[in-house]
Amino acid sequence: MLAFNNSLGSVQVNSRLAWSIPLLGLAGVAGAQSDSSVAVVEEIVVTAQKRAERVLDVPVAVTAVDASSLRDQNLVSLRDYSTRIPGLQYAGGSLRELSLRGITTGGGTSPTLAVTIDDTPFGSTTFLGQPRFPDFDPSDMQRIEVLRGPQGTLYGAASLGGLIKFVTVDPNPDEFSGRLEVGANAVSGGTEGYSVRGAANIPLMTDKMAVRVSAYTRQDPEYVDNIFATNSGKDVNEVDVKGGRAAFLWNVTDAITVNLSALTQRTETIDGAIIRLNPLPTDYRPLFGDMTRNTSSQVGESNYDFYQARINFDLGSSDITSISSWNESEFVDDSDVTTTFPFVFNQLPNFPPPVYGGSPAGSVVRLQNGSSTDKFTQEIRWASSGERKLDWIAGLFYTKEESSTLQIVKAVNPSGGEIGTAAIFDIPTDFEERAVFGDLTYHFTDKFDVQVGARYSENEQNNGATSTVDPAAVVFFGDNETSSTPSEDDKVTWLFTPRYRFSDDFMAFLRVATGYRPGGANNNTPGVNLTFGPDTVTNYELGFKGYLLDRTVTFDASVFQIDWQEIQLQATDAGNLAFITNGGEARSRGLELALQINPLQGMTIGLNGTYTEAELSQDIPTPSINPATGLLNQGLNGRDGDRLPYVPKFAGNLSIDQSWELGGYSVFVGASLSHIGKRDALFTSTGAPAALQAQRISLPSHEVIDLRAGLRTDVWHLNLYVRNVDDERGFVNIDNRQGKTSAVSAQYILPRTYGLSIARDF
Repeated sequence: MLAFNNSLGSVQVNSRLAWSIPLLGLAGVAGAQSDSSVAVVEEIVVTAQKRAERVLDVPVAVTAVDASSLRDQNLVSLRDYSTRIPGLQYAGGSLRELSLRGITTGGGTSPTLAVTIDDTPFGSTTFLGQPRFPDFDPSDMQRIEVLRGPQGTLYGAASLGGLIKFVTVDPNPDEFSGRLEVGANAVSGGTEGYSVRGAANIPLMTDKMAVRVSAYTRQDPEYVDNIFATNSGKDVNEVDVKGGRAAFLWNVTDAITVNLSALTQRTETIDGAIIRLNPLPTDYRPLFGDMTRNTSSQVGESNYDFYQARINFDLGSSDITSISSWNESEFVDDSDVTTTFPFVFNQLPNFPPPVYGGSPAGSVVRLQNGSSTDKFTQEIRWASSGERKLDWIAGLFYTKEESSTLQIVKAVNPSGGEIGTAAIFDIPTDFEERAVFGDLTYHFTDKFDVQVGARYSENEQNNGATSTVDPAAVVFFGDNETSSTPSEDDKVTWLFTPRYRFSDDFMAFLRVATGYRPGGANNNTPGVNLTFGPDTVTNYELGFKGYLLDRTVTFDASVFQIDWQEIQLQATDAGNLAFITNGGEARSRGLELALQINPLQGMTIGLNGTYTEAELSQDIPTPSINPATGLLNQGLNGRDGDRLPYVPKFAGNLSIDQSWELGGYSVFVGASLSHIGKRDALFTSTGAPAALQAQRISLPSHEVIDLRAGLRTDVWHLNLYVRNVDDERGFVNIDNRQGKTSAVSAQYILPRTYGLSIARDF
């Protein structure tokens, strides 16, 4: 593989519930009133532990994000609202570039956080499947739950840092309802975008049967220019998204409920938003001008299809739930990677001769990269109905996924003609996992209980590889070969959580939990181990949640430390072929705090902040020698005490919202300020000659101000917003991992964006 830069039934939650406000800085309305001038917050119910519970009763650090609030401001991707979720680090659109609580090495490996849809794992577990974060449009989502810290006991492998859980809207058999929404937005210095969404809930039999259907389409504004000779243009970074969902609910009897659903989304992109910066040592200025690229064309497409069948049997004192799912994900990309593989055309110091030396000026290297994953999962669990002396969950889990990656490296002349195909890599992989899990909570008193849980997981993998390499490129990419490498491992994860309730509105918990990420197999790279082992984490956490001052203040605070062992790391050989190895240890410790204050009727003040120290606690091992070339493989430059990539020491969000009731209208205004502290970028590569080594880059801190206002009636909703008011050029990522043999590339946060949406409920 190439290394390159580039459940339960329906739980109704009020769409304006204020718990999401301090996280998203969105307008909301408080619930019951304790007097005429002070508002109190309403309850939020989540299913973080696979049963319906008040968010303040869950002994896990969990954030509930209201999906209707995301729609109101067109916050349609994790990039848009990631800074407002405590403990979440966003460094790009790949699932491998996301992390929680600092558990990351920056990408290239299998994910360290998991994604589920209604308790069902989504996408590929392995790095060879190139998993991407699905970023489903919030059209038919009820909420998004973010669970921080390892969730290996209830949710299984690859949730080292935590879990992002999409919770969809169930059909309602009691009444017909629907919603139509149109929106428009524009980016400063760019073009306009639009969105159209619609949903309808249709009862088929009162109390018994209903369907819900939804559909959406949107086109995001473009704002990146391109000056490349054969691909020049203004505002070239196109993103088009289309999708929908259909769901069917059947209450067969009072005790049996069937939920069937199908979800699909298609995303098409042309060119991108990766910008080159001035050469090292960089001064953070773009090389070709503000928001300007100089690359040949790039096209991409992501497709997601998800099918689920959920059957619930209510046995009175307990429930049996069966969840079956099939999901398909595809990703294709055709991009310019000339700066990643400069040795294709140019002679580099201490490197072998170029593959296609003497090619015409303006020739480029293109990577045609495609991957697909088909995944089946089955879970059966038996759970007590709660409110007993002993509550339990016990279950069985099985998953089978087949992924395929095809990567083609081509040299192309300025007119688009092919100079040669340097290498073709066909990489199929199979992953199969079986697990048994259980969770017990014993209530010693009304105030004190202890939760214990464990999960045994075993997996089998088989990674194949077929390489077809141009003879002139063998020295870089290796010989032609076909290989098949099996691997397997097993692991026990566990948790221990005492909880004490000082009152119904205030509790504290101590949580010790473990997680693991499966090992796997490498391609047959000379001098590299054929397999790598799992890595593990142990999380120690003290948390407090509750209400204060007659429920006018809500707080959620956690202090944590995570010890990470046998870290999986991506390294590359001299030809930039990637492999995974184990090595070193790391530690992440920090403090997370979320506050919501309702000082006056209609006013909400939200504040959240995270302080994190995530760093290596052991040197990264020296890379091995490639016997085919005699060159040192490129590992990572990492020493004890170095910070983990893209984890700021401090990040936070402050929001203030005010609403008024005026003659049957609800009017609101609000503002929020987000801060992301200084971060270190990816570890740089080692193994290259000293003259080509580069120093690791730090990303400067940045702040973003958002404004919003709106007008609502019982059926109409008008929302206005301005995001990134100061048009701040904050960085999502900066990549100089390959050292001085490659360009410094960066991705910025979204420029100033204006927008509005109009919706009608019926």
